[in-house]
Amino acid sequence: MSDIAVRDENGLREATVYYTVISEPRRQALNGPEGDWSKWGWSRAFAELTTVGSRSIEEEARLVEDAIALDLYEPAARMKARGAEGVFCELQNLTHGGWAAKRWITPLTSFTRSMSVGDVIVWDDGQAELCRRVGFADLGKTVRIRFLERLPA
Repeated sequence: MSDIAVRDENGLREATVYYTVISEPRRQALNGPEGDWSKWGWSRAFAELTTVGSRSIEEEARLVEDAIALDLYEPAARMKARGAEGVFCELQNLTHGGWAAKRWITPLTSFTRSMSVGDVIVWDDGQAELCRRVGFADLGKTVRIRFLERLPA
């Protein structure tokens, strides 16, 4: 991938959105077969991600990297947009069928909830942006590398 933001003739860029998610199988795997509550490091990481916007960007980037290491993200959608706000608007379930019914968005998950605080956009040039309570924070390119390292081959 290039370090230059590649835009098409309409000024759109490719984006992959990652949702924070904790499925029951993942919860059980993290807790162990006896449900050992002391192993709930993911719980704190997940809770902290949903309150981003009140910390420094360095702290928030660390939280995202911790959550990636705990497998708390899954690819949710692939689409083109002009910017993060465009991605956020398109990934809201405000219409019948939600965003998965939009032909210009490729769902990568069966759980097509609205985009929310703590979710991450990774652009085709490698830049990553974190959805905050208000607006987005630039996470740079390190987070993209962490996502790619975690994806199954």
